[in-house]
Amino acid sequence: MELSIIVPVYNVEKYLKECLDSLLDQDIKDYEIIVVNDGSTDLSQPIIDSYVAKYPNVHSLIKPNGGLASARNLGIKHASGKYITFVDSDDKIKKDAYKDILDKMDKEGLDICIFDMLYWFDDDRDYIQKGLIRNNEDIIKDLLLSPLSSCNKVYRRELFDGICFPEGKLFEDIPTVISVYLKKLKVGYIDKPYYIYRQRNTSIMNTAYTDKANDIFEIMKMTLDNIDDQDKDKYHDELEYLFIEQLVLYGAYRFLAYDKPYHKEMMDKALKLIKRYYPKYKKNRYIKGLSTKEKIFLHLNFKITYPIWHMYLRRK
Repeated sequence: MELSIIVPVYNVEKYLKECLDSLLDQDIKDYEIIVVNDGSTDLSQPIIDSYVAKYPNVHSLIKPNGGLASARNLGIKHASGKYITFVDSDDKIKKDAYKDILDKMDKEGLDICIFDMLYWFDDDRDYIQKGLIRNNEDIIKDLLLSPLSSCNKVYRRELFDGICFPEGKLFEDIPTVISVYLKKLKVGYIDKPYYIYRQRNTSIMNTAYTDKANDIFEIMKMTLDNIDDQDKDKYHDELEYLFIEQLVLYGAYRFLAYDKPYHKEMMDKALKLIKRYYPKYKKNRYIKGLSTKEKIFLHLNFKITYPIWHMYLRRK
């Protein structure tokens, strides 16, 4: 088996056929699609059953609801491919993407191949997020500074031996992908937006911030706990910037969903955590790449008032 595609499913009857059709429309032969129904209560399972009956390479797993990470972990256990990848069930893959990717991986002996993501909005707006941004001679540094999604990558299956997604948490990609990266692998990149990432108001990442935003604090601590001291020192600047990015810059958007008192509590909590691990974060060398407004906010230590920050974010 050449490739295992793991597709976690939870109440996506509206989009599931489009996702599976895109995976079946690939010009490769020896691959399997492992569809993991994570306790859906809609008509997702009858749709899955219809594909299993029609296509011998589509397999169905059913489990109680446990979240995206637990569904991916179950899929990994059942995967038999030389390579493995993940696709969320409301997203799509462009035609012939996996042929190009697998050809490159086999030809160059890659452990991971990264590609771009096309963010696709309900109103048909879109933009491309680059999967890898090169600035350093050490590619691991660039990987830590690039998007940490698990979906815009194809991996050798054995890379997940001893590694799993943290279950019951949002932001599960961060510690998982970094743990894989730090195995010091041969990485390739294709500068094409093969992964179509649907942006919808009811998706996990657009609705769960309000009740799961606290997960980011545990996830960031978990990320460091998984890294040995030598790598913490070697990649200090990149990990420090990851804390700045996740807790300060992205955090401002996440915490904005709360009313003013709790918003301030979350912002204070983020600042306390980053100061605990990286007290000199304001001197991080990657800050120079931020916009002027982001630099101002960062250096104000979150002291900018809630109404002003709220207005600024809404105008961006």
